[in-house]
Amino acid sequence: MRTITAWVLIIGTIAFIALAPRLIPREGAELHQQQIATVELTLTARYVIGVHQLLNATQQAQPAGQTQSLLGAARQHAQSPLDQLRLVPVIAELLGPGAALEKLDEIEPKLAAPDLARDGKTLRQIYSEGVDALSTQEREQLFDRHGFFGKLALSWGKPSTDPLRYSVLRAAQRTVIALILLVLFVIAAFVTGVVLLIIFIILAAQGRIRRANRPPISPRPRLLESFAIYLLGMVGLSFAVRYVLRVESLSASVLILFLAPIALAWPAARLGIRQTAREIGFTPGRGAIREIALGLAGYITGIPIIAVGFLLTLILSKFAGVHPVHPIIEAAGKGPRVALELYLLACGVAPMVEETMFRGALYQWLRTHTGWIISGLIVGLLFAAVHPQGWTAFPALAAIGFVLAGIREFRGTLLPAMAAHAFNNFIAMTFLVVALG
Repeated sequence: MRTITAWVLIIGTIAFIALAPRLIPREGAELHQQQIATVELTLTARYVIGVHQLLNATQQAQPAGQTQSLLGAARQHAQSPLDQLRLVPVIAELLGPGAALEKLDEIEPKLAAPDLARDGKTLRQIYSEGVDALSTQEREQLFDRHGFFGKLALSWGKPSTDPLRYSVLRAAQRTVIALILLVLFVIAAFVTGVVLLIIFIILAAQGRIRRANRPPISPRPRLLESFAIYLLGMVGLSFAVRYVLRVESLSASVLILFLAPIALAWPAARLGIRQTAREIGFTPGRGAIREIALGLAGYITGIPIIAVGFLLTLILSKFAGVHPVHPIIEAAGKGPRVALELYLLACGVAPMVEETMFRGALYQWLRTHTGWIISGLIVGLLFAAVHPQGWTAFPALAAIGFVLAGIREFRGTLLPAMAAHAFNNFIAMTFLVVALG
């Protein structure tokens, strides 16, 4: 009965987390979606401008079809009137001021809001009379309201040595370089992972690599209940931060660290702190440095599995027309202080807390009832369900969760899984910070 109650709480809480975005007032939800769409457009526009400038720097003629292809990538993310307006400076860079004015003619009826209509007139003045025709106030308004796109428009026609023009082009080129490095890393990691996975399978079949995890002999219902307490606490903390403390959720995210010890106090009250810690996976293994290194090696070994998950996510996203995006992308590129907070959350707080509760409490409870593969799949699916990227991201996130469970099973301690989790988030965060910074 206790087990059924715990599962009801877990499934109910996860369902609430999944439905929570729909409970936000329509205006707030639309604003949130607009912010994410704007960041996606910014990332795409910087890439498009960066590629265009790099090709020009190498004095290679850019085929018209390639230019249209680049522009098409940016158009996909410009759906709202605001983003349509922000697409105008990108069109000017790729196709010239004439095409930018044609775009303004097309979208002018959609610019019903006074601010958008005013900014549309400002852009029209730039591409018909030049930037110097603007007043200081018009420049400041365009700069403040449109960020990268405002800078791009205000630097139109300026030489590359102009400070504003130089900063815009450098930002765009940095995005291209970040994407190239990410692609090269993924290719190298995938090839290395395939080799390591084959070696791992062979050695495991020969019995030379064995599972080090030792799940409890008898069922531990309190481990499952502690996971339910953690989920309920996460929802409660989110509400407290949003409606009681009224602070930025990013700044208050470090409070999540307190959820794990609070949740684990329940099994510790019966089993004792030492036994609970041992069963959860708070053990040194064969040394911290060794375990961290093996955790990173385990992550690389699991990349072919993660790649399959990402491929399924891409297929689902294409058919559903939904692009999975983590809301944290809104904060990327907002300066060193925010970047530091993001790294602390993504590479410190999240790996420690999520590994403790998912690959620690929940996984060990499942291991007392079934094998490690089934347990890893269940944990992976629940791990994907509590993340805010949406249902199309389930295969990718579940694959990551499964790989982390495998690392936990074969090392017998949480430290390697925490290291692998932190490394995964570090790669993603570094790309976002560099590409949008």
